[in-house]
Amino acid sequence: MIKEKIYKFYMLCKPKFTPKFTISSKMVTLCIEITELLTELRNQKFDLKFKEKNIARKIQASLAIEGNDLSCEDVYRIGKEKPVLTTLHDLIETKNAFNVNKIISNIRVYRIKSLLRVHKVLMLCLVEDEGLFRTQSVGISDGKRIIYRAPSFELIPKQIQKLMK
Repeated sequence: MIKEKIYKFYMLCKPKFTPKFTISSKMVTLCIEITELLTELRNQKFDLKFKEKNIARKIQASLAIEGNDLSCEDVYRIGKEKPVLTTLHDLIETKNAFNVNKIISNIRVYRIKSLLRVHKVLMLCLVEDEGLFRTQSVGISDGKRIIYRAPSFELIPKQIQKLMK
């Protein structure tokens, strides 16, 4: 079907002069195969860029919860190792999130060791005890008063173990 359309198109656009070669069915077949391969390659490039943009969007949304105010485009640029004007903390946090995204498919869920491995990658250069359960109390304040106090650090290993079951 496609060969017939190409042949008809060729006949309509047939040059006024006669070339020193003739178009064979083999040449038409090869042109079709080349076109199909180029189309497939373009689609793969599109799919890769689409996937990269979605990863950046996912990372940006996760980091925004923690107060990182980078845009999706900034996060995408950091993932592509391009310069972005931001704080060192936000840059490190974003690069760490991309590194977690690279290893997450190899993580064995419901294992504390795996959770701590992800924590280590995510918190690298951001906290002193990355990859370990916290050893001090933490909370969230609005500047004047504490609005949320996390469970005591002594309870964390047992609660995580219970969660993993």
